[in-house]
Amino acid sequence: MKIKIIFMIIVAGLFFFNHISGAAAGPQEDEIAIEASEVETKTAEEYYTEGHASYKKGDYESAKKSYLNAEILSPGDAVIKYNLGITYYYLGESFSALEKMNVAVSLDPKMVDAHYSLGILNINTNKKDAAKENFKKGCDLGHKNSCLAYENF
Repeated sequence: MKIKIIFMIIVAGLFFFNHISGAAAGPQEDEIAIEASEVETKTAEEYYTEGHASYKKGDYESAKKSYLNAEILSPGDAVIKYNLGITYYYLGESFSALEKMNVAVSLDPKMVDAHYSLGILNINTNKKDAAKENFKKGCDLGHKNSCLAYENF
């Protein structure tokens, strides 16, 4: 019961903040995907597993919802941030993809796939210097595709 009340207060605060400030930071109201009744019944890992299954099927909207739920329950998980970033990429949401991928790298600086993906995202958003730096970091960590991208940049 406590968890439901706390969660509802957080959601109400986020909703209020987004409508008052018009800020792009933080979850948008359509991104607050978790149902209060599910808080006590599903774990972050279960939401992650659902998201991964949806992602594999190409159902990126469902994957996004599940990953967002997992993120709410486990906000410091770099793998969830990474997968959410990739999902945003496939949905054409480049800004959100970059944001999540940057957080994933900051949480786990040795996540080589995240450095490579961040390089690709930076190329797609015309940030070529940042992309080159991401590929170099990935290469330094032994990611072969990052090395190829860096050498051919």
